[in-house]
Amino acid sequence: TGVQTCALPILLMILIVISSFTGCWDSEDVNKKSFILSTGLDKVGDNVEGTGESTEFVGFTGEKGTQSQQQNLFHYSGIGKDAESARLNIEQEASHNFYLGETRVVVFGKSYAEDGILSYLNRIDSTYDYRKTPLIVVSREPAKQILNYPSKRSLSTGFFIEDSINILTKNSTAIYTNTKDMLFFRNNKGVGFFIPYIGIEKESIRYLGLGVIKNFKLVDIIKFQDTDGILYLLNAKPALEEIISLKDDKNKYIFKVAVKKRNVTTDYSNQKVIINIDLNLSTSLQCQYKMEPISKQLNKELENKISEKVKKDIVDIINKSQNAYGCDTFEFIKYFRAQNPIIYKKIKWEDKYTSAKVNVNVKTKIINTDLKDSNAKSKM
Repeated sequence: TGVQTCALPILLMILIVISSFTGCWDSEDVNKKSFILSTGLDKVGDNVEGTGESTEFVGFTGEKGTQSQQQNLFHYSGIGKDAESARLNIEQEASHNFYLGETRVVVFGKSYAEDGILSYLNRIDSTYDYRKTPLIVVSREPAKQILNYPSKRSLSTGFFIEDSINILTKNSTAIYTNTKDMLFFRNNKGVGFFIPYIGIEKESIRYLGLGVIKNFKLVDIIKFQDTDGILYLLNAKPALEEIISLKDDKNKYIFKVAVKKRNVTTDYSNQKVIINIDLNLSTSLQCQYKMEPISKQLNKELENKISEKVKKDIVDIINKSQNAYGCDTFEFIKYFRAQNPIIYKKIKWEDKYTSAKVNVNVKTKIINTDLKDSNAKSKM
């Protein structure tokens, strides 16, 4: 009983101390900081322009002496011979200290990305208060124009870009890339990746496709309508719409095609890397131009047609990565290194990937041609 009586005041003191940390934390410091929400970089002649948007918390006293805060959104920009010089010029004019822990997106203008983005990614990685996973995108228009669009708004453009790409990725139409993902390949020559490509169209910032990065430089742009093969291989849960037509049939069939199983195995034979890609697709009919019953024979033909279409999309973009880009943009290196660790240490992936033999096998199963949701409950 004596131990319990003695422990009670100690417990009470602990609770008081903890509660003192959970109130309005460090409010003075918050009022002195500018929280960076987005950052942009672009080439302007021989110089680099840094730009972005941030928010400040402004404290004020009400009529009855009540204390409150207001959040203000504003833009910043500065020019220097490199990104560091541009940043220093911005900070010299800032009234608050910058805090990078809230940065959601980094926008590289096309001209800056073509010149190389690794130095800035290294800065993100080495700066202690910089988030290590901001979304990375490349823009058709200058980064400053993107992050200042539209000119009058109360919401962050950076948040809008991040939310949009995140939603599109979940809907199987984009790939979400962050700094951590990209820096994984920093020490691997011959490995590239894709990053979202955005621009201003139809009075909005829109996703336009994917930028191809080799040696941390932008080397090509792939239009949105040509990205299916990439999405089937790299999106976490791809489910794409395919429009199928047969030679002897004037009808057109719209299917929702999902990857039920995706398997990549690798081997090494006769001094050549071998990459085997197996996809099992699960599809359902969404619509057809002429509402007609589908026979077993037609069903089989449609399955084969879908398999051929998806295989061609994948083969075409892999061929382009080997011959046009000369680098592994599909992370096949991860599979080969894990499955063939001894051989991996003896070869140069940069040399072997371009001559690798890639086998693509696609099997399709149509699971529904009813055009009705069998799980829907009747309202009658």
